Amino acid sequence: MTRNLTFAICFALAATFVASAQDATDAAGDATAPVVPTGPSDLDHYKCYYVQSPFQQIPLLLQDQFDQAISSTFVEKIIDVRMVRFCNPVTKILNGTTTKMLRPADHLALYLLNPQQTIPRNVVISNQFGYQVLNLRNAEILAVPSGKSRTKPTAPIPIPTDLDHYKCYAASGREIGVRPTLIDQFHTEVVQVLQPFLFCNPVHKTHPIGTKPTPILRPLDHLACYAITPTPFQTTVFYNNQFVNQSAQAPSLAIAPADMLCVPSFKLRWHVVSTPPQPPAG
Repeated sequence: MTRNLTFAICFALAATFVASAQDATDAAGDATAPVVPTGPSDLDHYKCYYVQSPFQQIPLLLQDQFDQAISSTFVEKIIDVRMVRFCNPVTKILNGTTTKMLRPADHLALYLLNPQQTIPRNVVISNQFGYQVLNLRNAEILAVPSGKSRTKPTAPIPIPTDLDHYKCYAASGREIGVRPTLIDQFHTEVVQVLQPFLFCNPVHKTHPIGTKPTPILRPLDHLACYAITPTPFQTTVFYNNQFVNQSAQAPSLAIAPADMLCVPSFKLRWHVVSTPPQPPAG
């Protein structure tokens, strides 16, 4: 079974858990719910296109607000990654309200991670789609700030420095069922927003061999990513990020139809879901 197929299956089968643990707030202290459901105003929506790329052996240490709740020294260890989505910032129009693109040069490349430990969690979130309860499983994706060019660049493509990395967990929850218009640098389309597939915390990333750590810039800003109905589309872009060999030419990337919309979200509260005791053998 390929890693891409595993990625899709993990999303589709993200189970619903019964909460029985004590509610906890995360290390960022973002547990006070706003009066009206909303999300961060300083973070773009992102429309994510399917891509295929080779595996990269990149050792990384990741620590987010879930990890900090386990221990101040707890990290998830990454061995290899593979890009599976490339995300453009997008303007969203829904029910007559337009949420404009803020930073057109800031993109996200979503990398599939080697398997991580599953710790079931429930989170309550708020964004422009309202309040939602999501059921989370293991970390599946690292979202990496990236630059993009539609034509072959003659100079290095700038890498965004004002955008966090995000560690994204397989998620399940209620279907949203709205039909926004999405306008990005590729095209305009109307999509149906379906079930949540990912929930993403900002994350502190460390490369254990000499590279400067990448700290969290905006601890309150999260992303909830939902499946959307795809429209046939293809193009090619060139990209750059911290995983690209800076001494080589910018690699090209074949873009296929978009199938996810990531929405700026607040994490209001969360808790670990206790697992029931296993019956004795026999």
